[in-house]
Amino acid sequence: MKAGLPRKTGERTLAWGLMWDAAVSGTRVYGGCENGAILCEPVEGSGASKSISAHGGPIKRVEVSWDSKRLVSCSNDGFLKVWTLGNREPSLAFSHRGAGPCTSAAFSPDSRRILGGFDDKSARLFDLDAEKILCNLRGHNGGVRGVALGEVQALTVGSEGTLLLWDLKHAVPTFSIRENSSALSATKFVSESLILSAGEEGLLRLYDQRTSKPAHCVQAHEGGVKTADARGHRIVTCGENGVVCLFDTRSITRRTTVQHEAAQIASVKFYDDENSFLSLDPEGIVQFWTPGTQKSKGELIDPPKNSSSKFTQTIDKTKLEKTGILKGSREFVDHERENIQNQAVGGLEALVEKL
Repeated sequence: MKAGLPRKTGERTLAWGLMWDAAVSGTRVYGGCENGAILCEPVEGSGASKSISAHGGPIKRVEVSWDSKRLVSCSNDGFLKVWTLGNREPSLAFSHRGAGPCTSAAFSPDSRRILGGFDDKSARLFDLDAEKILCNLRGHNGGVRGVALGEVQALTVGSEGTLLLWDLKHAVPTFSIRENSSALSATKFVSESLILSAGEEGLLRLYDQRTSKPAHCVQAHEGGVKTADARGHRIVTCGENGVVCLFDTRSITRRTTVQHEAAQIASVKFYDDENSFLSLDPEGIVQFWTPGTQKSKGELIDPPKNSSSKFTQTIDKTKLEKTGILKGSREFVDHERENIQNQAVGGLEALVEKL
């Protein structure tokens, strides 16, 4: 892992193969891998690495609940699985014949419901207490690529370029916006009035959900936007060119731009607060970006005006000892891989150690 915006304090590698998403809960970071495994390591310092064979296909999304008690994983095997952190078994596993890969998921603010997006052009709302599907949201002409869930509303974006805001009580869209013919990849509730969407065009759009009218539109990346997240007054996005951008929603100004050391980024996500976020490259390197030098409390230093690349040169390159599944010899890695393959699918091995 790596830490620090504007300084880094270390590096740790989570996977020997491709990894597509990561999330933080407390002192642990969880990663979803191409081989269907969920990996878990300490955020900082040394400690035991844990891994389980969770899915029969690549894991595309992992999310931690707002109460930090559960983890959800979405996979190309068509399953959406919910894990209670600290337990050995998944608490719930949802799938639907013909739904295709599960592409995205989001917890409700009370952590009792999950919205899952699927490749069959639908999103399904699950009640975790009743262990049942509450409703099936169908309105896209392409696979659902991103979802967000509120108390009474939901957001979905599709590969056909449509953004839908849903009334969950009646399972009908409140409004539909067809932005373009390019696929959309991310959507979030930004505030009580604003929602965002982003996709292949590299544009970050904000809409007033009360009127469905555009509020802001900015070219976030030269290439497409891979993922985006929102927290408080901040939005973070990652582009196909390895650039991470942090925006202030009050003026939709770009606060910070950082060139990731990897050529590509798979995911970005806030954790703890609106100033701290992680970025993940497909090789399994997680970087943690947190405030360092500050103009005032919670305010990040802007990069140099002439070049954002010079900003990265001031970063501390100190590296922590690498731990986890890559530590040691080739035989260790092969042995760890064999252990994962031999574990029962769906068995979760104590993802969180009690401190």
